[in-house]
Amino acid sequence: PPLKWSLLAWIAPFPWLLSCHQPRFKQRGSYAALYGAGLLFWLLAIHWLRLPHPATSIGWIALSAYLASYLPAFVWLSRVGVHQVRLPLWIAAPAVWTGLEFARAHLLTGFLFAALGHTQVGWPQLIQISDLTGGYGVSFLVMLVAACALQIVIDKRRWVPLGIAVTGICATGWYGHQRLVEFDSYTGNRGPRVALIQGNSLATWKQESDKQQKIMAEYVTLSQQAIRDAATAGDGRPVELVIWPETMFRTTMISADEGVELPSDLGATVDQWKSYAPQELAALAQHLDTPIFVGIDRRHLLADNTVTGAADPGDPGIEMPNFHAFNSSVLVDRDGQILGTYDKVHRVMFGEYVPLVDWIPFFDRIAALTGGIERGA
Repeated sequence: PPLKWSLLAWIAPFPWLLSCHQPRFKQRGSYAALYGAGLLFWLLAIHWLRLPHPATSIGWIALSAYLASYLPAFVWLSRVGVHQVRLPLWIAAPAVWTGLEFARAHLLTGFLFAALGHTQVGWPQLIQISDLTGGYGVSFLVMLVAACALQIVIDKRRWVPLGIAVTGICATGWYGHQRLVEFDSYTGNRGPRVALIQGNSLATWKQESDKQQKIMAEYVTLSQQAIRDAATAGDGRPVELVIWPETMFRTTMISADEGVELPSDLGATVDQWKSYAPQELAALAQHLDTPIFVGIDRRHLLADNTVTGAADPGDPGIEMPNFHAFNSSVLVDRDGQILGTYDKVHRVMFGEYVPLVDWIPFFDRIAALTGGIERGA
């Protein structure tokens, strides 16, 4: 993004694949060049990590340095497959690439951003196989076709890779066509009509007294607009569920252990704090006259007083009970009753937790800035 040159993805792997195929390979210099190319790519692709605060540039560089290792790893493992295991390139390359994407999605909680399959988001017919394989299947197909195309160019036995590539694309396209036709011709109950609300809030840590109110006001306005527009869009059914992104409901949901007491400076009891978010959630659902499913910050106050900290960065002078922080979502019905909450399990490194902070004390600076969240149950 933002160029969306998706067709280039089918030939972009050619230089890497040529490195996998050629018998002779300058180990040190070539792998260093691959790492450098990967580092440049990731610094550009995730440059938004540096935007909130100067200190988050540490995470931007550290995460880019980690992700850059996957490109030389791909070439090395593919060369092992081709030159030692004697696999055809069109088998080794897509298998290794997809395996590394799977690893990248899970190691250190994972970061599967800018996967190869993501380039094809503009081609609905090609990406329908994701309901069977996940996005990994799309990445596998793109790398498979690229590897077959390279072998067609450099090998004498061209019919096998040509047949594999054509079969892969045709089978994927046929399946995607069938799924889209099935969707278009479906006459049964499609389930609830959902309004997905997406605002545009700058990701900065700048302290603005009315920032939270502005965010909430924007999302309320967009939700009202979506509910009004539903009457004239599609089949005219009303919106049956409004969904906001993570953390966009800006009143924190509070729960607490028994016996927790708040500092008198706050002028509120624990029960009052616990009531704020449910009251405002109920008011929003009743105002929209629609069930809502929103992202929200959640804090659980702990009875042990071994650690104190500021519950709100805007009030650093007030010592609070120790707490667990969660990135959560909450479902509220039309009448304002909370039906359930969910605490995020798959945290984003350097944004929601800092990996290796116990071994690299310097990372404490990032952890102190972002605050971090606990892994949900």
